Amino acid sequence: MHKMRFWKRAVIAVGVVFGLAGAPAVLAQDNQVMPGKMIQWGDYDQFQVAGPGGARSCGETCAHDPRCRAWTYIKTVNQCRLKHDVGSVVDNGCCVSGIKSRPVTEDHGGKQAFCADYARQAVAAADQTMRLGCNLHGPRWTDDFQAHFSWCMGTRRDDVARETQARAASLAQCQQTQEADAGAKCDHFARISMVQVETAVRAHCPLPQGDRRWGNNMDDQKQACLQAPARVLEHTIAEREAVLATCLAAAGQAQEACGAYADKAVEQVRAATASACDVGGPSWSTARAQHLQFCLKEGAKAAKAQTDDRARQIADCNQLAARRKTCDQYAEGAVQQAASAETENCGFHGPNWSRYKDEHVAFCLQAGDAQLRSAAAERNDGLKACQTRVAVNPECDDYAKRAVQIAQVNEDKSCANDGEAFSTDYNEQYKYCLGANRYERRFRLERSRQAMVSCSQDHGFTLQFKF
Repeated sequence: MHKMRFWKRAVIAVGVVFGLAGAPAVLAQDNQVMPGKMIQWGDYDQFQVAGPGGARSCGETCAHDPRCRAWTYIKTVNQCRLKHDVGSVVDNGCCVSGIKSRPVTEDHGGKQAFCADYARQAVAAADQTMRLGCNLHGPRWTDDFQAHFSWCMGTRRDDVARETQARAASLAQCQQTQEADAGAKCDHFARISMVQVETAVRAHCPLPQGDRRWGNNMDDQKQACLQAPARVLEHTIAEREAVLATCLAAAGQAQEACGAYADKAVEQVRAATASACDVGGPSWSTARAQHLQFCLKEGAKAAKAQTDDRARQIADCNQLAARRKTCDQYAEGAVQQAASAETENCGFHGPNWSRYKDEHVAFCLQAGDAQLRSAAAERNDGLKACQTRVAVNPECDDYAKRAVQIAQVNEDKSCANDGEAFSTDYNEQYKYCLGANRYERRFRLERSRQAMVSCSQDHGFTLQFKF
């Protein structure tokens, strides 16, 4: 590895002193240069490059190395990172990056290109075994790109092919039978943590004192992961990467504002969860890093719009919850009144006297406060009148119920009979009874009965009650 780094520095030195004949054309053709971009992961080597031409030297080194697929030059620490594969490309003003638009093939790069492809596949397989928790060890399963590359360069191709086949067979067996191993996952987590911490130290990032997430001890990082693997693996790496991005980019007020936005977003998500609000989508993510990246990418205006939209949805949710609570109490009272009216044989009909709570709740949710007070008052007055009249004159109570029953059928069947005799108002029927003698009451009921019999014959329905 030290010899390889010496060779890279020699290439850089030649390029600086002699102009690296032909190199400008190579860099222009073979590299897609991206200012303001950082490529995360995939490193197989890194070294310091001094001087204003650091990014160009970094790209030229990658262009001449068959192992290299991409590179990132970190301006703030004059560091070149060579990548054996293209990782995740993110916005970051700290860096300049490049991707080989035409990777070196075996036809042009000979065995070096062949072994670079082999090493990439071996590292990918090693990473997959870590994710799956396969608990496979030995040189075959190292994640060291350079180790695989060097072994391949000193080995016959037939043996390399057999090694590839053996690795694929072991991985296939693991995928079918092996359960996740927390230790392997946490080894991977600790290795990534050390890369992040080292980068932060080199860049002189202001890290919080005593925060174990930034501890420079691989065993401590692994133990922290083992104590809470699900939480650590899901959040800590992303949180550290967000801190690094903030530090390296030196975005100043924009970074500070987006941090406040992300904190507010997480607070709103927790409030919505506590209120059991029916919300969803990316704007309701529980990951602070996701909100931070949204703000940095979309800007302050879009971030404020999302904050306001979340606040509106939470307010609507809380208002609806309060209304539902009020309507639940209203409906319980209405059902109790309806039950009392039925017990007293009051003969009341219609939605206001329903025995079903959900019907009263539905009415309450779409009605105004004045309508609710009016409906409750109607039940109170009707129930009081019913209880008083039943106690005073049972005959008129019975008459009023019969008359209301006939009138209700007349209305339901659209028989078109009108007049006071066909009123569905119990109070009106009861009042008439009090002022009429038995003969008049019987005569009025008989006329109503005959009218309903005639209507049933004309409209083809059968009367379901007795007079």
